[in-house]
Amino acid sequence: MIKNMIKIIAIILLILILLVGCLLLLMSTIPSVPTNYTKTIKTGGSIEVQYLQLGPNDISYQKENGTELTKYFHIYYPQELKKTQKQYPVVVI
Repeated sequence: MIKNMIKIIAIILLILILLVGCLLLLMSTIPSVPTNYTKTIKTGGSIEVQYLQLGPNDISYQKENGTELTKYFHIYYPQELKKTQKQYPVVVI
């Protein structure tokens, strides 16, 4: 009798663990931010709207190896930076 109860409890726990695992896997595939968030997000004011917009420059991207803490560095920069000596501000996140 007790062995049967332990088996039933073990099966229920296994099913719950599998369901939680599947739920976490599903949640990891859903993007947390929409791809067109700069156009669809609702802001609280005009300043937020102004700084949320994309800038006037065409952008280049490169990915470099990082450290143990940050596996990669994702670098976005104006395309014309390769051809000009113009200075740009740097934003590090």
